[in-house]
Amino acid sequence: MIKKILTIVILLLAVFMGYGLYKTIQEPITFKNEKSKREAAVIQNLKDIRTAQQAYRGITGGFAHSFDTLSQVILNDSFQLIQIFGDPDDPTGASFTSDTSYIIAADSLAKVFTDGDVAALESFLSELRDVPYGENNETFEIAAELIEYESIEVWVTEVRVQKKVFMGSEYGKEKYTNYDDRYDPSAYLRFGDMGSPNLSGNWE
Repeated sequence: MIKKILTIVILLLAVFMGYGLYKTIQEPITFKNEKSKREAAVIQNLKDIRTAQQAYRGITGGFAHSFDTLSQVILNDSFQLIQIFGDPDDPTGASFTSDTSYIIAADSLAKVFTDGDVAALESFLSELRDVPYGENNETFEIAAELIEYESIEVWVTEVRVQKKVFMGSEYGKEKYTNYDDRYDPSAYLRFGDMGSPNLSGNWE
């Protein structure tokens, strides 16, 4: 009887130790895969937001300070296209003419984002603010303003999200820094800079 009990205890101990060893090996692999997958999704959103902000600048000359404004302008406004004929430096102006036309922004951006489907563009732009894998409907932080930079006024923008937001309640824990010394759940994935006219992403 005692021998049987000892055998069971040893088996349970072996199972427990085996599970612990498996978890020690598997957990870093699972974390790495989740981190890569989630960061890729967030970066794609940031790239799309950056493209939308660049389109907004092409329409208005500045950047949108909110996603509502960004969507509204893209869906309802147009790009101005100025064609120049002749030599604009001709002092007589005799051979210089220009022609202004307009291109509907929604038509152009639909080709970029929704395979030309203008009807789907509104939903796409509405969902662009949502952080992939966010557990509580989190949205990207967006900011824009006109600043003085090197003695001239320029528009700047920044869009960002903390890594712990899309890494979630599980993978946003500090313990995972043990598996990746470059991982900081409090750090941001972002593009742009509120201090300079720079639209680069910090993943690039």
